[in-house]
Formats: sequence, C-alpha cells, structure tokens
Amino acid sequence: MRKKWRYVILAGVVVIAVAAAFFWPDMQTIEAETMTIEPRQVSKTMTEEAVVQPETNQIISAPISGEIAELAIEEGQSVAAGDVLFKIDTRDMAQQKALAEKSLSVQVAQAQAQVPAAELALSQMEQAKKNLERMQGLAEAGAIAQAELEAAEYAYADARTAYEAAQKNQAYLQSMVSSARLQVSQLASDIKQSTVLAPRDGFIKNLMIREGSFVTPQTETCVLSTEESLLLEVLVATEDIPYLKAGDKVELKIKQGEDKLTAVGEIREIMPYAVEKVSSLGLTERKVPVKVAYTDKNLPLAPGYSADVVFTLVVADQALAVPKTAVFAYEEGYAVWKVDAAGWVMLQVVTQEFKTANDIVIRAGLASGDVILVNGSQVDIAEGVKIKGF
Repeated sequence: MRKKWRYVILAGVVVIAVAAAFFWPDMQTIEAETMTIEPRQVSKTMTEEAVVQPETNQIISAPISGEIAELAIEEGQSVAAGDVLFKIDTRDMAQQKALAEKSLSVQVAQAQAQVPAAELALSQMEQAKKNLERMQGLAEAGAIAQAELEAAEYAYADARTAYEAAQKNQAYLQSMVSSARLQVSQLASDIKQSTVLAPRDGFIKNLMIREGSFVTPQTETCVLSTEESLLLEVLVATEDIPYLKAGDKVELKIKQGEDKLTAVGEIREIMPYAVEKVSSLGLTERKVPVKVAYTDKNLPLAPGYSADVVFTLVVADQALAVPKTAVFAYEEGYAVWKVDAAGWVMLQVVTQEFKTANDIVIRAGLASGDVILVNGSQVDIAEGVKIKGF
C-alpha cells in the first residue's frame, strides 16, 4: 500500500513539474502596450488668441546706416508690394566686405596650417606617455635608476604642456575664423538690406528723406498708407519669435456659434520690441506683437473681435517621434524602454529634438523599426523583463 502511494505522489510531482515548465514562461511575462517606430512628418505648432485691429499706416524705417543713393518715390505716389522705395549706398560696405573676405581666407589658412602641429603634439604626448608607463614598469622591477624615471616624467610633462598649448592656439585660430565669418555674413546681410521694398500696396506720405540724406537703423523715412484694412494682432512669447518670419502662412480659427471657421493668414510684420503681460496665473511674461493679415474679407471679423492663430514653429520630415508617455528622466538625460525581437526589455538612452503637444521627436538613440513601450513609467517594468506577445 505504501509503495502504491509512493507512485501516486511521484506521478503528482511529475505532473506539477511538467505543468510548471509549460506555464512558467507565461507567468514571467508582463502585459504592456508597445509601438513600432516609423519615420513620419511631425509639426510643432502653437496657438495664440489674436485681436482684430484696423490698420491704415505703416512707418518705413531704414534698415542700415548710410546715405540714400537712390530715391524711387515721392510724396503721394502709389506703390505696389515689392516696388523699390529707396536704396542706401553700399560702396563702403562692399569694400569692407572684400577686406573681411580676404581676412577670412587668411584666418582659415592659418587655422588649417596649425592642424599638423596639433596632431604632431598629440602624437608626441602619446609617445611620451607610453615611454613613461614603460619606464614606470622598469622602475618597479628595479631595472632602471630613479633619474631615468624622472627624465621620462619630465619628458611627458613637457609633451603634455606642448599639446595643451597647441590646442589653445588651435581654439584661438578657430575663434578668429568664426569672428571673420560673422563679419562677412553681417556685411553681406547689410548689403542685401540696402534696397528697401514696399511691404504691401499703398501710397507714400510724410516722406522725410531725399537723395544724399544720411540714415541710421530705425530712422523713419516715410509712411506707407492704405485704405483701411484689418489685421490680427497676436502676442507671441519671445522664445518662439526665432521660429517665425514675415510671410509665413498661419491658420486662423474663428468661432461662429457652435462651429469654428478656418482660414489662411500670413504674418505681415513682427514688431522689433517686446511688451510685458501678466498671465492668468499672475506671472509676468515678455511677448512680441505680431501682425497677421488675411485675404478673405468675408470672414466674420471686425475691430475688437478675436480669433485663434495657429503658428507652425517647426516641421520635421522623416522624424522618429514617440509618445510623451514613453520618455522618462534618466540620470542627466532621458530614456525609453526598448523591446528586442524576443520581447526582452532594455533601457535605451535617447536625445530629444523637440516636443509637440503629444509627441517627442528623438534626435539620437532610436532607429526606424525599433519597438518601445508606450508607457515608460509602468511600475512593473525593468531591464530583463519579458513582454507578453513576443
């Protein structure tokens, strides 16, 4: 009887072991939502409320310093958008640009000539270091005198000092190249701005310059007047202004009853100053007035009316974007949970490019086809965990 029960118990143990071997892998897996990363276009947008204001006059200011070389307008003259209003003499600037370009060529040549010297200094320092390490080994074995070890130490110190000096010299020369490039770029920009064009249709009044007049940046030269039209004025945070420029298209959203009409607008002007505004949270913010024009005059807008303006700040083609929920802080940067082909979880450090309302565009750390966890903060996830379904 005892032998019979022994066989029964043994059979039970075998059944439990087989069942455990069969079901244990599933018991060790965790359910989690995953996604496969595929390149796509991602846009970062910003929506701000704008107020409709009438516009009749626009002051035309000089963009750079210089004498008026050519005046193409007169009081009361009608002009079309893109017509030349006046030109500023750029002969001195052209000469300065030519000299700056020569200086840039010299600086580039000097910087390039320094490269072999820096490479040689690096090679000599590395050789001195290897020799020092060899001599240290010999000194420990008692194979050389202390004076020989000290000579190797001095040689390495001298080589390292020479390399650091070469590095500093190279950095200095590179800074000189950057400065020269900046000067050439600034002069080229000034020359390009020397021809002032009419920003829109209108007629000239309050003409305050003539040929030979000397102007400086922001000198008021005339007023461009139009028949009364309407513009939207919107306040944009100073940190977002670098992403915008006159001529950019924007989307307008106008509430009409329970519906919202949409239309296309265009940035007409970005004011060269900021104003302080207090937010709904009581925080003081600095914002720049931006004027937005629209062509559809049948829109239900009048002075004092409001509309939402949607600005597109950044557009990235073939971007690798992940949900914001997938990214979490890790050490001094960010990371996601990556899943390999077998379903095993591993931590992957990533570098962010920019954020949208729902996504984060990844600059480095992930590739097309990678699988990640959608919820990076899931409590039962850790490296080495297996995800169910793989």
